[in-house]
Amino acid sequence: MKLEFKVEKNIDQLVRLSEEVHSKHHDMRPDVFNPFNEEGFKIWFSDFLIKRKGFCVFVKLEGEYVGYALVKHKKTHVNNPFNNPEFETLYIDQISFDKKYQNLGLGKELIGYLKGMALRKGIKKVQLDVWNQNEQGVRFFKKNGFETIREVLEIRLD
Repeated sequence: MKLEFKVEKNIDQLVRLSEEVHSKHHDMRPDVFNPFNEEGFKIWFSDFLIKRKGFCVFVKLEGEYVGYALVKHKKTHVNNPFNNPEFETLYIDQISFDKKYQNLGLGKELIGYLKGMALRKGIKKVQLDVWNQNEQGVRFFKKNGFETIREVLEIRLD
């Protein structure tokens, strides 16, 4: 089994691999997430990778794109009086795998790769957000060493 991790700007593969997980989020919270829109996603991913200086780590198995992590190196802004100026993290904005490649240990491998990438850059934290309703995601991340450090609470007024 040939497993590769590649940093690439392949918008078409990002869009393809994000449709399923985004649709799951839309079904879970249609008040927050729009329905999947291919053209809108192409624009958003391009903006993230170019203007917002994010990057994408693709997971390729036997040469086929099977998953990705959309990542950003976050640092405290110079003029931010609230946060420690030394704070930085490798932030996972999104992670997704083609459904037929889930539960094969590839997500664990990707998290390990991202942790190694962070350490090579001198970054000592990897962070992400996950929706409570995404029970599969919560279990996966906790199983792979992530801990809850913050919660966002909501009150619906409708």
